Amino acid sequence: MKIPNNLIQYNYTSGNEFVNPKTNIPYQGYYYKINSIFFAGRQFNADASKIIKKENENKYLNNSRTATYAKLTGYTTQKSNEPKLIALPQIGSDNINLDYGYSRFFAQKINNNPIIIKEIDEKTYNSLQNSLLYRITYIDNTQSPIQAESQMPGLKAFLKV
Repeated sequence: MKIPNNLIQYNYTSGNEFVNPKTNIPYQGYYYKINSIFFAGRQFNADASKIIKKENENKYLNNSRTATYAKLTGYTTQKSNEPKLIALPQIGSDNINLDYGYSRFFAQKINNNPIIIKEIDEKTYNSLQNSLLYRITYIDNTQSPIQAESQMPGLKAFLKV
């Protein structure tokens, strides 16, 4: 395969810009870019490894213990787009009539200390359904604050009930 030199951009990185997408190990050295795709190496090579720009940093998934896991599963911090919690204005629980279909959703990151509970919107709640890092619950006309408290200890204090 032959690619015209005017389509290839060569450069060097010190290791803070790119990672190997399969192992999440930072890449340091020469690289080249063709059509917005980055490859490791000083010169064009049709079999060169692709590298990608760092997108996410996650100290829990970015260490030597998880490198083996990343190699086996292909799951790296580049693939983990942690949903952002959207904090809504806090509404006192005494002024909510849940009989009219009002729902409130809550999330708690399980590895945070001190414990922080945030009120989130329904879209964020749905995106966290399968997350291992978050405990989620809701209050509506089918689930009382007491039931929600059993799923997320500390929620009662958050609600100031």
